[in-house]
Amino acid sequence: MNFNSNDLNDNAPVGDDGIIREHTKRNSYINPNSGRLALVLWLLITGGVTAYFSLSHELWTVYFFLLQAIDGAVLFLTSDKLRRSRNMMIYMFVAALFSVGLLGLRMTFPKYFENMSGHFISNCVCAVIAASGAGMLVYGVVHDRKMKRHCTVPIEGTVLRLMIFHKRRHPHYNPVFRFRYNGNRYEGSEYKYYRGRVPEVGDRLRIFIDPEDPVTIREPKRAKRELQTSVTYGFLLFLAGLALMLLGAVANFGFFEH
Repeated sequence: MNFNSNDLNDNAPVGDDGIIREHTKRNSYINPNSGRLALVLWLLITGGVTAYFSLSHELWTVYFFLLQAIDGAVLFLTSDKLRRSRNMMIYMFVAALFSVGLLGLRMTFPKYFENMSGHFISNCVCAVIAASGAGMLVYGVVHDRKMKRHCTVPIEGTVLRLMIFHKRRHPHYNPVFRFRYNGNRYEGSEYKYYRGRVPEVGDRLRIFIDPEDPVTIREPKRAKRELQTSVTYGFLLFLAGLALMLLGAVANFGFFEH
């Protein structure tokens, strides 16, 4: 990736032209480490349970530990700091119910779970594929909702310039907007690079800004397309990983083992 030299700096001072380009530290983040202890304890508990069952030749538990651990970490990192504790509690409750359901299936269809345990590498790969898809879905939904909560003030912004980087020889663009709010002039961008439907310099678009940190902005049309992409591809990837695990369990085969 080759970035141009016009990228905005998060910590850039107010310029001589009086334009504000730096982010404002949020006063609402009372405890930035909120939810971290819950995540660590959950991973330790589920990791210990997984290790116990694995020693009893129930290796299938490792696959689902990977699934819930990766997605739990994505949820924690994506969640608003004020909502991390609540989100983690909800996640742990859902994961616990899912685990109870797995135990019920293990007792009902023991042969399939034995087959899964017999193809460890293949199912680990499938679990990572499923976790990646679920993580993409979680990130898309949680990030979109977080930005909607913060960016609530609609204004009209002018595209000042396009920041560019090249990926696989294809240019991707990130519009930088200039706008006025409460008597001040600001410049901000979403730090989202994309290829299609890129506005041109000078275009005036309706954007939403965070009143506590006006440099944080959200362009609703682009955000909607990003959410649709994350949900669609994430869901398909998640289903593909689970389907491959189920197929391997029923047919008793692995992709890497003989």
